[in-house]
Amino acid sequence: MTDPDNVALVRLGFEYVRRGDVAGMLSLWDENLDYYGFDASGLPVEYHGRDEALEMVTTGEKLVGDHSYDIVDIRPAGAELVIVHARIQFASRSPEESRTTDYVAVYRVRDGRVVSCCDFIDSATQRMLDRAWS
Repeated sequence: MTDPDNVALVRLGFEYVRRGDVAGMLSLWDENLDYYGFDASGLPVEYHGRDEALEMVTTGEKLVGDHSYDIVDIRPAGAELVIVHARIQFASRSPEESRTTDYVAVYRVRDGRVVSCCDFIDSATQRMLDRAWS
């Protein structure tokens, strides 16, 4: 794939998430997908393999309530990386924790499949997600 194809693939993944199309999303993920989520603490949450990553996504979708993602900026970085500046708006289980926040995600695309992803979010959002998952 070329850089523009990788960008289109990652953009399509966001569209699948927006539509709730799990099968479409899985079609883009490599079986051995590695996911890392970082906040200001610097310690990542890690999921290895498509099944673990899917469980993380589906659990998060259920827990954070109504939400939407917007791509603010997306661009290639070299032959395999795609960098996304995204904005998420969501309502937590408690209304006072509803928020809009920006984050950065870096995707590695190889042979037409997402093989890894790193999300970088703010600590307040991570704390809210931790409470939702507890």
